[in-house]
Amino acid sequence: MDFNDYLHRVYVTVKRNWFSVMPGSVELGEKGIVFLTFRINRDGSVPSDEPVIERNSGKNHWIGPLIPPCARQILLSLCSPIQGPYIELRYRYYYNSLPADFNQQ
Repeated sequence: MDFNDYLHRVYVTVKRNWFSVMPGSVELGEKGIVFLTFRINRDGSVPSDEPVIERNSGKNHWIGPLIPPCARQILLSLCSPIQGPYIELRYRYYYNSLPADFNQQ
């Protein structure tokens, strides 16, 4: 099954919500990294205890819930093509930095 269109729509939804909670300190040059994982169930829902932050630079007190309730509703509206119980997605966000900046940590 081709998930490209679906995964692109999920990416756009998550990115929109990510930028909506980003503080002004990032625009002023604050650097950081966040790795997170979340599942999307067959019905398009996201478990209430997710996303799980796997790694962060420790400065990310502003993250809060990355996928707020309104985004959960958007994901539900995406007509999930998932055949199994869920898919698991992992996102890495590097802001004002490059992956190489954090490879030594």
